[in-house]
Amino acid sequence: MLTTDRLILRGMKPSDEEPLQMYDDNRVAPWISESYIIPKHASYSTKLAGFMESCLISCIIEEKPKPKEEENRGSSSSSFVGVIGFLALSEAKNRNAVLWLAIAPEQWGKGYATEAITFLVDYAFVELGMHKVSLSVFAGNERAVDLYRRMSVTGYFAFSESRLNMPSLT
Repeated sequence: MLTTDRLILRGMKPSDEEPLQMYDDNRVAPWISESYIIPKHASYSTKLAGFMESCLISCIIEEKPKPKEEENRGSSSSSFVGVIGFLALSEAKNRNAVLWLAIAPEQWGKGYATEAITFLVDYAFVELGMHKVSLSVFAGNERAVDLYRRMSVTGYFAFSESRLNMPSLT
């Protein structure tokens, strides 16, 4: 388990249903899948778990539990924020990581994506010894593009019909 100031990044459990639910949410699904945007069967969770297991690192992002006094006032102890990780290295010798991320709509605008990305990119360079971290974003996902620009993602934009490639986070 990894932690930031406000977040817990942990491995996926068989009981985790929230990542699958994002594939059925029209606010999220177009930006996280190249497949048709159609309702996903519960068995799709097996495919999603397989993807996450194949990654170099993949994490469920949750809010850290609130202090007891806040819980007593009605706050929940923790909640699902999203998922983040690095795709499996195609050529480990190059030590280049490819970042992926999806945040639940209820958590948008809280700075969680920035916090999780900052932490995981630092982790990639310091702990995993990566030389480069890159990402791509679906064309039209303006929220993500704006976030990456605010985070000073460097490199170039390569446009294609469905993707906008942003290759370096430094």
